[in-house]
Amino acid sequence: MNRRAFSLIEVCAAVIILALIVSSMLGVLWQGNISMQNSRERAIAYTLAIEKLEDKLSANPWPPANEALASVSGFSGFQRQVNIVCPYLGFSDLAHITVTVWWDNATKSQAFETLKANY
Repeated sequence: MNRRAFSLIEVCAAVIILALIVSSMLGVLWQGNISMQNSRERAIAYTLAIEKLEDKLSANPWPPANEALASVSGFSGFQRQVNIVCPYLGFSDLAHITVTVWWDNATKSQAFETLKANY
């Protein structure tokens, strides 16, 4: 009987090639996971900002009030601030509203701005 077996060098080469392929795949998966987490955080910040912006656009009395930087209930790690300015002299019925949401220990932020007219 003639048996053919793999030599130690062939087995080592196959293991090294397999390790390179697996390690590169793990790197891609890791980057994908980080991107997914960043996208999720941005989506939460967007939703929190738009929610507050809609509240201020429908708020009475005029003009809506500023809100200091505060944690958002139910969303640990997220903070939100509302700044309202009447930027144009003689136009007291026009307000510039800015809602900013911070997260990741206030290293990342998302801001939305709009004008509201009281007519």
